[in-house]
Order: sequence, then structure tokens, then C-alpha cells
Amino acid sequence: MSIVFSSEPAGERSEGPRALIIDDSMLFRRSMARLLESEGLRVAGNAPGGVLGAELAISLRPDLIMVDHNMPDMNGVQTLKVIRDAGVKSRVIVCTSEITLESSQDYALLGADAIFIKPIPLHAFRRVLRNAFRLEAEASEKHNDGYSSAGGG
Repeated sequence: MSIVFSSEPAGERSEGPRALIIDDSMLFRRSMARLLESEGLRVAGNAPGGVLGAELAISLRPDLIMVDHNMPDMNGVQTLKVIRDAGVKSRVIVCTSEITLESSQDYALLGADAIFIKPIPLHAFRRVLRNAFRLEAEASEKHNDGYSSAGGG
């Protein structure tokens, strides 16, 4: 089993969005960690299965969760349901080698941002990632502007 934690205590955030990778393939977790870091995200943790992944998501509350659908202990839909039931609102990208229409619909209902079939088309993945966090940054700026205008007199 391979688990990587950041040195940052849960609940504290430094610059940049944090990510959690949940996938039973160690090679995929390592490759995805490099890709996410190249896009400016920090990998706060990774897990080889859904049970541990859900526990980490609940304790770390990352900005992004990458989850596989087909895992030996709990599939991605079950994992995401546990995470959502705990009130975690992270963005979610599903990366899997195969998926059914029913599972795709379940992910949509659970608020997944995107589903990619492995091998992942990198240009499309990067576009989804950049758009997701650009939109959050813009919303945050508008929210902050609204407060500064209202208090500015």
C-alpha cells in the first residue's frame, strides 16, 4: 500500500489548489501527481482504493479529487457518495478504463466535473483543469469585490 501525505496539517492551506488522487494503479497515481504538479496543483495525498480515499478526502478536504471508477474495495461512485455525504464539496474528475452509462449518470448526480476514459487525452484534461480553477478564482474575485464595494461607502 502506498500513501503520501503532505507535510501540511489538515485544514491549513497554503498557496495553490490541493489535490487527492484515488486510484488502484500506483503508476497512474505517480503520473497524475506529476501532471497535476506541472499545472500548479499540490498533491496533498493519494490512496490505492476507495475506502482509504474517502477517509483522506474527508480529512484533507482537497480542492480536487481524482478518482478511478474500477477499484477492488469500493468503486468510484460508492467512494464519491461517501465523500459527498460527509459534506466534502471538492471538484471531482473521474479517470477510468471503462464505465457504464448508468455509472456516468451517477457521477453527474454526485457533482463530478468530468469523466475521462484512460488513456486520458492530455489537452482536454488540462483544459478542464484550468477552466475549473480559473472559474473558482474569478468567482472568488467577484465575491471579494462585492464585499469591498459594499464596505467602501
